[in-house]
Amino acid sequence: MKKHPAALSLLAFALVAITLVGSLAGCGKSPTSPSSRTAATHGALGDGGGGGGSDTSGGGGGGDPVLPTGISGGVYVSDSLVAGGDAIDLTMLVTNHDATAVTVHWRITSTDGWGGLPAEGTIDVAASGVASKAVHVTLPAGSGRTTSAHWVLTPPSGSPIEGDLPLWLSSH
Repeated sequence: MKKHPAALSLLAFALVAITLVGSLAGCGKSPTSPSSRTAATHGALGDGGGGGGSDTSGGGGGGDPVLPTGISGGVYVSDSLVAGGDAIDLTMLVTNHDATAVTVHWRITSTDGWGGLPAEGTIDVAASGVASKAVHVTLPAGSGRTTSAHWVLTPPSGSPIEGDLPLWLSSH
């Protein structure tokens, strides 16, 4: 079988695009957002499954789909090849599934000495909208190990959404 590098590159790009679109819609996890979460306003947590997940369907009365409510979100880094001491941007992406605007409190921490952390603030998300916030950090020194940051998104009502963003520190 003959390999086609251009076709493989196109396939890889398509898979990344599909994964990103799924994470923007609050559908499960993606490689660049390893801990995306969805929370319904009544406080359920899910990964695109039961509770507040956005991929559930069914319900009573003719099989109408169950639409997500509340917020979903996660934190990602645009380049997964990082080294100790690198200055990078962490990007929070928050989707509001409700018909009213919401202000979400965010917090990112690390116990491993990331420069610029802890950091916290608020992000305003329009009704049925998506908003992002970049946080500039400096990774701890070292290579050949994993480091991680912990993030929490807290909507005005419902349960917080949280996760970890692990990164492997390479030696460029």
